[in-house]
Amino acid sequence: MFLSAILVSFFALMAHAIPLSPQKTADVACAEPGDCYRIQSLNVSLPSGSEEQVQLTFTLWDDAQIANNRTVCSTSWEAGTDGWPQNYVKCDDDMFQWKFSKFDSVTDWGMEAAHDFRLGSFGARSFANGTAAGADFECETTASGARRCSLKENHVINLAYYAMIA
Repeated sequence: MFLSAILVSFFALMAHAIPLSPQKTADVACAEPGDCYRIQSLNVSLPSGSEEQVQLTFTLWDDAQIANNRTVCSTSWEAGTDGWPQNYVKCDDDMFQWKFSKFDSVTDWGMEAAHDFRLGSFGARSFANGTAAGADFECETTASGARRCSLKENHVINLAYYAMIA
C-alpha cells in the first residue's frame, strides 16, 4: 500500500517535471509584468546558398519593475552548419545575453536568456527560458530562394523566469 502511494505520487510529479510532448509557446503564460522576458520583433533570414550566413535579430525585454530594460540581440552563422549560438551571446546592452538550448530550425527552438542588474546595492542576474514553434512566425521565400521569417504581428515569445542569483 505504501509503495503504491509513493509510485503514484512519483509519476504524478514526473508528468509535470518531464514534458511528454514538445512544449508549445502557449505553455509559457506571463500574467503579470516581471514574470517573463519577452522576445519582440524577431527577424531571421536564411540564404539560398549553404555557404552564406543565417542572420537573426530580435528585441529582448525584461519588464520586471526592478529591471524594465530592453535591448536588441543579433547573431549570424553559416547556413547548413550547427553554428547556431550554443554558448551565451551578449546583446547590444551587454547586461543581457542569450543562447539556444535546442535548435531544430529557425522557427523551432528553445532559448535561454540572462540579465544582469542592480538589486539594491548588490548585483543580480535573472535567468529565463522558453520555446518557439512554427506557428509563432510568418515566413516568405524571395525570388532568389532566400527565406525570411518574422515574428507574427502583435505576437511575443515569452521566456519564463526560472532562477535569480544576487
